[in-house]
Amino acid sequence: MTEQSVQLSKSDKEKKEGRKRKSGDEESGHPRISKKEAKKQRNEKCKEAMVSGQRICIDLSFEDTMSEKELRRLSLQLSRVYGANRQYIEPAHIYFSSFNKDGPLYKECVKKHDGFQNYKVEMTEKGPENLFPKADIVYLTPDSPNVLDSVSKDKVYIIGGLVDETINKNITSAKAEKEGLKTAHLPIDEHLKKGLHGTFKKILTVNQVFEILMMFGETGDWTEALTGGIPKRTGFVANTNNSRSKP
Repeated sequence: MTEQSVQLSKSDKEKKEGRKRKSGDEESGHPRISKKEAKKQRNEKCKEAMVSGQRICIDLSFEDTMSEKELRRLSLQLSRVYGANRQYIEPAHIYFSSFNKDGPLYKECVKKHDGFQNYKVEMTEKGPENLFPKADIVYLTPDSPNVLDSVSKDKVYIIGGLVDETINKNITSAKAEKEGLKTAHLPIDEHLKKGLHGTFKKILTVNQVFEILMMFGETGDWTEALTGGIPKRTGFVANTNNSRSKP
């Protein structure tokens, strides 16, 4: 059997987009709704998600460690997280924690992204350790020795809001350890393998990690979620010999 490329084929892309974008009207066979009405429905779903959606929190406590260029990139990633969330049938309840509204990151977000202040996101200066019971928290970090096997509505998943071009290791894991939080890493090695060519780097952006969590939440399949979220240039391909895609 030939290896499956991480880059989605055209049909795979269409399937992914269809999974995210189907509205209730389209699924029931009713006529396609207007853009204005679709936007209204997405807003309503995001409001509902802030009550009952899967909790995903971006920890923005690393602002002081980043350059202006890195902060600009993080600002774009936060906007992409929000944009992606609005397309899902069941959006997540998103938190931007440790978010200093007097800091350069917030100012960059407001400057570059229209309507940022009105995002259906909980923005707070509190850190995740002060927002949620510690027993509920799973801090995602590539340096964790623990594998993320599943995603549970009872847990809140923390993504480190960090763009680090120098690739300093253990920054997010050190934060989690300091606060006494449980950690886990995405199961890349468990479900993917190296193809013939690529960078083979496992450093993912905030929005890529977010989308992987969301895709797994919808499909229950790690291989599909990982191949859908990890860029082709990394060179990772689906491990077709792995029968443990679905926990």
